[in-house]
Amino acid sequence: EKYRKEDEIQHECILAKNSLESYCFNMKATISDKKLTDKMEVHDKKKMIDTIEDTIKWLEINQFAIKEEFEYKLKEVEKLCSSIMRKL
Repeated sequence: EKYRKEDEIQHECILAKNSLESYCFNMKATISDKKLTDKMEVHDKKKMIDTIEDTIKWLEINQFAIKEEFEYKLKEVEKLCSSIMRKL
């Protein structure tokens, strides 16, 4: 009972981290689809790749960030990627 709350917080943090990591790797795979990237503006593709790579690096450095930080980063990446993907 004593550690239940701590375990719950840790579990939520891991889920948030995994969501961000999964989204980045899924978008990275999407960008590697030539049919899709042929339709993209060069600067949009570069912006997406740079953002995803920067986020993956951030994840490596900030493995012990709090849940809210992972959620904030996910929203940032989703916002950028979805705005570019809507153009297609």
